[in-house]
Amino acid sequence: MESCSQPPKDARRIYSWDQTPNLTAPATYVVQDEGQEPRSITVSKNMRRVLEALMRNPIYAASYCRISCRVLELRHDYGVEIECVRYQTDLPTKRQTFGVYFLRSKVTPLAANEVAA
Repeated sequence: MESCSQPPKDARRIYSWDQTPNLTAPATYVVQDEGQEPRSITVSKNMRRVLEALMRNPIYAASYCRISCRVLELRHDYGVEIECVRYQTDLPTKRQTFGVYFLRSKVTPLAANEVAA
């Protein structure tokens, strides 16, 4: 974790699951990290919603729907690289420090990688 001055403007606060992509069916993704072979993972339900949200924007770590639990599972159980960058002084919440999650792995839906015969 590093400390920076301001989070990116596209970082999203998630107050409810309705603010994440409404995608809960099982889906397979290809995960690519530098220096490693690509691998596939299959996620569903709220795990998929968090992964899809991270693919679109960074996400504030503090949320009302326990996104951090899903981030930890994606990191530890699926090996997806997600970084939490620390920032100072969150004016809307009056917190002294806060974190924002960034997806560092390259994640692609498997269907996007299929080649037509």
